[in-house]
Amino acid sequence: MRDDLNMKADLITLHSVYNYGSVLQTYATQEIFKRHGVDVTTIDFVRENNLFFNRLKSGANNSILKEAILLPSQLKQKLVFDNFIKNNIKITDKTYTYDSDFDGYNSNADFFITGSDQVWNSTWNGGIVRPLYLSFVKSKPKFAFAASFGKEEIDEEEINNTKELIHEYKYISVRENSALNILKNQYGYRNCEQILDPTLLLSGSDWRKIESKNKIKGKYILIYQLNSNHTFDKYAAEVAKANNCKLVRICRRFDQLILNGKSIIIPKVEEFISLFDNAEMIITDSFHALSFSINLNKPFMCIYPPKFNTRLKSCLEMFELTDRLVKDYKKLNVFDKSINWNKVNNILKIERDKSNKFIENCLEYVEKNGDI
Repeated sequence: MRDDLNMKADLITLHSVYNYGSVLQTYATQEIFKRHGVDVTTIDFVRENNLFFNRLKSGANNSILKEAILLPSQLKQKLVFDNFIKNNIKITDKTYTYDSDFDGYNSNADFFITGSDQVWNSTWNGGIVRPLYLSFVKSKPKFAFAASFGKEEIDEEEINNTKELIHEYKYISVRENSALNILKNQYGYRNCEQILDPTLLLSGSDWRKIESKNKIKGKYILIYQLNSNHTFDKYAAEVAKANNCKLVRICRRFDQLILNGKSIIIPKVEEFISLFDNAEMIITDSFHALSFSINLNKPFMCIYPPKFNTRLKSCLEMFELTDRLVKDYKKLNVFDKSINWNKVNNILKIERDKSNKFIENCLEYVEKNGDI
């Protein structure tokens, strides 16, 4: 790595969706590029469907009663994630939502980055979001960093509507092996490779520098669950009981208090990391929870969500941890088979080197070509 380049880059990603993985991958992208001598500014892009009141109405299915129930959760999410972004992420003064907001976009960036997370998942994003393909950038190099489609294939109409934008990127890196197939086979794009999610590019010790003090006493098994699943809930409770551990649940809404386990309601981002770091075991259906478990070398069991599970599958395969996928909900002796962390960490080192090499190649291109 080098810190003598003194370059500037603008990053667009899904930092504003009020999700732990989203803000942490944004922070990690900023920090890893900083180690390569790049000053990154995140564009404060907020999708229309993610504007505060739109998100509230959508979550409540336009029911005034449900809106009143969800409002406290939405307000706390806004406080927690906005504070983390304000204190840890360099961001533009202006907020952008619509295509027209980018008219005459003014920046002194040397290049632009589409960041990680499900930036190209049209289902998750409520359609094709052209700014996430850097449609507003005309005369600077564009790169994609650990981008995700979130699914196995893209329909033909979407390919036709985004193919020209994809081919404007100089280099593209993606998070899942399925995304490579999409780029090569559906888009006919060749300057692409698979790299790590940004949260895995920072080390466990890097994350421990910003985590808060652990507040949970005694041994506990941690649940981080993004999808309602009664089988998941029952399994986690039985695993905790069988292994003489407390059950602790990170809740994203106040109404999740009714679920089993000790509820930690919308913890600060720094506490989120601490909860993982001090757990005996993590049970999750979340990609970023899986990533933090691996990075912090914490035992885990993974349960696939009903959709968008390609990223979890790809991660388990990369680290040769497919045996951590729950297939038999009657097997509760989850600590009997340990994880070979030396093997995992060796793979992690190889993949980190590969990911950093991708950044170096991007910066070499910018040094040689500049404006395009």
